[in-house]
Order: sequence, then C-alpha cells, then structure tokens
Amino acid sequence: MITTAVKLTSHEVRALLAAAMEVSIDKISDSARFVGDVGVSSINAIAALLALEENFQVEISDEEAENLMTFHDVETFLVERKLIVN
Repeated sequence: MITTAVKLTSHEVRALLAAAMEVSIDKISDSARFVGDVGVSSINAIAALLALEENFQVEISDEEAENLMTFHDVETFLVERKLIVN
C-alpha cells in the first residue's frame, strides 16, 4: 500500500469529506451518519470515498465502504492503516 508523504489530521480529513459531500464541515460530527443524519446523497457519499482513495492512494473495497457510515468510522479506518495522525 502506498501512502501520502504528509499525513493529514482528523480535522483535515473532516474538511476533505465535507468538500467532497458538498456540506458544511459543522454538519459532520463523529457519530452522524452521512446518508441520513447529515443529508448527504448516496452519490456524494461515493464521491467522498473516491476522494479518500485518491488522497490516500488506497483502495476501499465495497465491504469496507459499507462500514464507513460516520466520520468516526472513516477516522478509525484511516488510523488503523496509519494514514492519518490522530
């Protein structure tokens, strides 16, 4: 797995997701579900996953994607792979 040279912070990842999902960063709390609580369309949720894959040069499987429902899920996924600093 190839990782980025500079690791992002959790706040920077939150900002990346907010931009990809076209929502205010304030709407992305740790436990709010992207589709549903935040009001993100499924298309924008997919765009966010693609942004993560591109930014971190990592492939997210369909099974993994199904489990990335909240920011906490995404953060845990990235921390476990040592892709962000916590």
